[in-house]
Amino acid sequence: MVAFRTMKDRVELHTGSESAEWDDLHEWLKSAWIESAKNMYGVIAMQGGAKIKKLDDVNMKKKLDENENKE
Repeated sequence: MVAFRTMKDRVELHTGSESAEWDDLHEWLKSAWIESAKNMYGVIAMQGGAKIKKLDDVNMKKKLDENENKE
């Protein structure tokens, strides 16, 4: 959300017009922002020393389920 707000503020500053709020964006655009954020996080994590581990489909589903149950 910080990246979205920063971009929104800059666009508004340079165009002199208001941009859509997050809740008003099309779902495809929200998905693009979220995917970009995940990619940025991955780069930051790797620069910080994170190791890359490929998960197969079974383990990926298990990890996603674990993450959803934490909330």
